Amino acid sequence: MKDNVIWIDNPSSRALIVTIYNNTYQIPALAGIEISLENGTYDIDVSDDSTKTLLHHYDEIKIKKNGILNITNETYVLVNQAYVTKPNIHVNTKKIKNEINMGAYTYKGDISLVGKDRIFIPQCWTYGLKEVLSPYQEQNVDYATITKIYRKVDFETDFLRNAGREK
Repeated sequence: MKDNVIWIDNPSSRALIVTIYNNTYQIPALAGIEISLENGTYDIDVSDDSTKTLLHHYDEIKIKKNGILNITNETYVLVNQAYVTKPNIHVNTKKIKNEINMGAYTYKGDISLVGKDRIFIPQCWTYGLKEVLSPYQEQNVDYATITKIYRKVDFETDFLRNAGREK
């Protein structure tokens, strides 16, 4: 069987306990942990760490790829970004057409929301929740497109910082 790298994410303000196939994981508030799971189908329980109260029970979650275990039904932002190192490189602007509203802002670009009501989000990104992007991410190429997944709050903070308007 193949092992998959799974990030159990906890964007909530309280610590949680996740039980998967008789293994228990404590997930700190506003953090996550990385585990390995074999391909398979799992029942998953999520409990409050302080009260031990069961918050969610998920039946038969299929894991057959790396990804995020979305134990709090968080919505994530998936962004494709182009990095161009030479001024005469043509960027495909046909992809820059999506628009999403979050809070007081509208974001336009190759952007989408994923994860709401999905306990498992299969990996389709180059850079995960823990990884930070910089303007010089891809230095040895003329043009590259990378994909980054963010928690909504992290995306808004990063976007505002890069736009020159700290929150």
